[in-house]
Amino acid sequence: MAAEFYEASEELKEIARELIEETHSHLIEADIKYLFRTGNWEVKKRETWGQAKKVGKEVNFLTGYDFIIIIHRDVWDQLNGKEKHALLDHELQHCSAGTDDAGNKVWYIQGHDVEDFYAIIRRHGLWSKALRKMETLLNQTELDLQEPEPAEELPELPGGPDLAELPGRPTLQIVGSAPKQLEAPEADETEETDFIDIEVVESNDTGTEG
Repeated sequence: MAAEFYEASEELKEIARELIEETHSHLIEADIKYLFRTGNWEVKKRETWGQAKKVGKEVNFLTGYDFIIIIHRDVWDQLNGKEKHALLDHELQHCSAGTDDAGNKVWYIQGHDVEDFYAIIRRHGLWSKALRKMETLLNQTELDLQEPEPAEELPELPGGPDLAELPGRPTLQIVGSAPKQLEAPEADETEETDFIDIEVVESNDTGTEG
């Protein structure tokens, strides 16, 4: 099904205003356009629920908007109140402000990092299966990075020096196993609807991400 775009509901806009006042005060001066879209929406073969975009200079000149936030209407209609707040909070988290060399305010899109991930969880809990899976992955990573216990010292061989030190004998080395690299769990096709725009890309137009 081809994508179609609609004006977002007043409910969505009101939730966004509340979130900006409470959590994203740097966006009070930003002009943000909120849209619903329908149709198939996938990024890297994963169903996408929402997306934040910074508009290009031409669109900003014509419309005055600094950002566009797009939410999948069918997904929105299925979320409860807490989940709607969390999804919008997630997208607003990408909208950031800074200053250029002349001190003028500039808007930009920021990606995800661990601090942002935990900030969303602190405010809304593990509200989706995708976040619960990511939280488990991060906890496993912390366990793997803990300091290893000191290696047990090997006793000296009776009757003289260690064989490794005798002339003409090969040097013996104790080699520990390399740390196991933690891999993200493979995506479960039954849980793809929990994907939440992990790959957000700054766009210079108002088109959709394919």
